[in-house]
Amino acid sequence: DEYIRLFDIALPQSVVAFDGEAFVGLALLGLRGAESWITRLGVAPAGRKQGAARQLVEALIVNARQAAARHMRLEVIADNPPAIHLFRKAGFRPWRELVILKRPGNLPLVAEGAVRNMSRHEIMTNVDSRRDPPSWKLAGRSYLNNPAVQGIKVWMQDVGQGWMVFQPMAGKLRRIAFESMGAHGVVLRGL
Repeated sequence: DEYIRLFDIALPQSVVAFDGEAFVGLALLGLRGAESWITRLGVAPAGRKQGAARQLVEALIVNARQAAARHMRLEVIADNPPAIHLFRKAGFRPWRELVILKRPGNLPLVAEGAVRNMSRHEIMTNVDSRRDPPSWKLAGRSYLNNPAVQGIKVWMQDVGQGWMVFQPMAGKLRRIAFESMGAHGVVLRGL
């Protein structure tokens, strides 16, 4: 339910495939005006290598067009050649690469500084001002749909300043976006 609400999943335009009574696969479609997004595409093991994934993608493309979407995007893991091949055959082209990083929680901060919470307005202003187009999950609209999102502004002496927006979850942070400007003009962005 949360995933559907946060990411504007259009259940009526999403697709579930069956072979008789047997579940074959599903694909969800996110819609935001002229933008659409394929997510949660999956085919059961018994349905793989039989064209089910291609049919699901084709159905979502048709459904997105019928909903007046002009652009469609998706995210795929770089080390999934079968999925990349499927999407390329359907006309998708690489747009940008998304890198996911993890930092152990026990590492100390390396500089002195100050941190303050951002208002909801500041969160949206910062998220919407990013130069690089964000992924669907980290787009401004996804943050706007999520009342649990929080943000902080950070100033670090001799290092620079920046902001981070995130959703706190039991012992971890999710849906993180950040941008920092170093003391020497170096920009680091994360989506």
